[in-house]
Amino acid sequence: MSLIQYHESSLLKRFYYSKFLYLNTIIIMALASFFIFASTTTTTLADAQNATNTNSTEINKLLETATNLYNQQKYDEAMQ
Repeated sequence: MSLIQYHESSLLKRFYYSKFLYLNTIIIMALASFFIFASTTTTTLADAQNATNTNSTEINKLLETATNLYNQQKYDEAMQ
């Protein structure tokens, strides 16, 4: 094997290795972006669920208070 053939072979190996590293970097970055997006979305959905539970609890309390006041008003009217 002559020096020129070795040099060309070495250049091809470097080219393929750099291409391999480039593709690996793209794949790793894509996966990292997906995991960050997925964790952010999951956290956002969990927060939205907690807010919904809080709002439904507050709505239930308001409905209970309204029902009690309505019943009290009807009782007062019946007593008069």
